[in-house]
Amino acid sequence: MKISSLVALALASIAGLVASCIYVWDMLAASGFVQYASLIFSDGAVLAYSKDLALTLIESLPALGIALVLSAALVSVGSVWSFFRVFRQASL
Repeated sequence: MKISSLVALALASIAGLVASCIYVWDMLAASGFVQYASLIFSDGAVLAYSKDLALTLIESLPALGIALVLSAALVSVGSVWSFFRVFRQASL
């Protein structure tokens, strides 16, 4: 692959990673995860309902968004790694 195409792939994958992180943050806010998570730091009564709170936190996580972020991160790391590998070989 040419270096210019690898640069374009790396930039596009990083842009996709940023967009997917924003999507997950919006979905976390919409699902109420942030409000449920803030209960952990509220008072000691939460310890009595810790199992229910843990299940509620797990249920409110946006699984699709998290999978999207992980796949975008994998593609980003792979494309940046490929770019630096080809760039290093080209400079030798």
